[in-house]
Amino acid sequence: MTKNEFDIINRGFIDFSNRDNIQILKKFILSEVTELFVRNEKIRDKLKQNFKEDELIEKIFKILEIYSSKPLSTFKEIANEIRVDDINLIKSIFFIIRNVSSFQEIIVKKGQGSKYWNNIIIPLLKSHSVKNFIEKKYSFPFRIGLFPGLSCMFQCSFCGRNYDAVYKRDFADKGVEIFKKIIDEAPSEDSSRFFLSGGLEPLTNPKIGEIIDYLKLKNFKASLYTNGYMLTEKYLNKNPSIFNLDSLRISFYGVNDAETLAVTKKRQAFKIVTNNIINYIKLREKHKSSTSFGLNFVILKNKSSDVIELFKLVSELNKSVGNGKNNFDFITLREDFRILGNRMDNNEKNELIKNIKILEEMKNNDKYLNNIHIDYGFALEPLKNGFNGNKIESNFASFDDLKILALPQGRVVVDLYGDVYLFGEAGFLDRPGAKKYILGNLFEKNSMKNVVEDFIKNPHQIDFNEEDRDFLDAWDHIAVRLSQQQSKNRDFGISFDDGLINIDKINDHLKSKHKVHFSS
Repeated sequence: MTKNEFDIINRGFIDFSNRDNIQILKKFILSEVTELFVRNEKIRDKLKQNFKEDELIEKIFKILEIYSSKPLSTFKEIANEIRVDDINLIKSIFFIIRNVSSFQEIIVKKGQGSKYWNNIIIPLLKSHSVKNFIEKKYSFPFRIGLFPGLSCMFQCSFCGRNYDAVYKRDFADKGVEIFKKIIDEAPSEDSSRFFLSGGLEPLTNPKIGEIIDYLKLKNFKASLYTNGYMLTEKYLNKNPSIFNLDSLRISFYGVNDAETLAVTKKRQAFKIVTNNIINYIKLREKHKSSTSFGLNFVILKNKSSDVIELFKLVSELNKSVGNGKNNFDFITLREDFRILGNRMDNNEKNELIKNIKILEEMKNNDKYLNNIHIDYGFALEPLKNGFNGNKIESNFASFDDLKILALPQGRVVVDLYGDVYLFGEAGFLDRPGAKKYILGNLFEKNSMKNVVEDFIKNPHQIDFNEEDRDFLDAWDHIAVRLSQQQSKNRDFGISFDDGLINIDKINDHLKSKHKVHFSS
């Protein structure tokens, strides 16, 4: 293999549509298949009886192209694409892909779908929650969002909550006791099971430090998602448990005062939050806290240039801290996932590709931006790689997908009233239409096990509406689609173990120190 060929195979992103890459990739596939055939003569003989060499390589190339870019494709769809209808031959081809390490790496790390694989699909598959859902078996939820907020001071334009809704004050205590009960019930082998979010703003709960401390006491990681408005120096001095968090992420709603006001409807929000960020960083350093800190920013339609302004602002915030370095561990950039949200068109996405390239250069050239991990999420990762292809909405759960009521074994969210919600965006107090997605109540049923088991045995009769899909956040959309995919694969006649991914060995290809955020 020449140096140029080696570089194409080993680059972080492989463009299957580039004509210069195709023959190099097929040559590489042939060498890997030939090596596997030496160890597996039975598979070799079976496939050589049915396919010419170039036909087999073309089919493997096509599967790698599809599954690396569209990981929610069903096996039936893939079989149709490669024009093979014999189930045993399909299984033999899948055997090759499953047992060649480089093919596994291409699928989960080097295609347009890498963030889908790494952030949600592989964690869910390894947890067996999808398998348990399909087989109607109970398992404690893989992830649980605890929603402790009593109220929220923002009225964000994209938020579906009821702006007038607030929790009764006494449930600051009652709800926290329910949270503790869930934490006690949770299996202890997965320390990342819980996250604190909303719903309403978590810092409005005066017991937030008690929840953080209890998670840490029980050896669970504590991650908090907040709008940062209350994160003042006075608040931090009164609530030092904030510095014991494993991760703190601020949802950032604008790169200047006017934009922040337009989104949040709260005057002075931009000034207050940016000042809070500076003070938090200073106090974090004073407390010698190891909390991973960063921002989440949603890029709205006609605002693609905001990513440049955001990173300029982050650089200025770091300068204001006065310690001569970058103090942000991560920035998560997201496209608006709402069903009814306004989408960026192709021209704007092409512009965003250019802007992402600029901000990557800024990160490398500005010491106040050095070492920030940028998580581009599902929709933006291909744009980072210069590819304007897959649309985030192509992976949304359909109206029919919604009806399978997946995936309580995967993730639920719980509010202060003890209501357990199936979908993340349904967990807003008194959000119109959301109550039908309450699985059960923990005050009434006494345990998460009872809630989930009862729901599995007696699924709710729900009057579904098309707009209900807006109760799903990005995690929910993928979890529901994944559950449908795995169910269809089983009906097609190919079990999980006979599929395209060797889940037992896949961790060898997933070497990232960045924490995945399970709240959108």
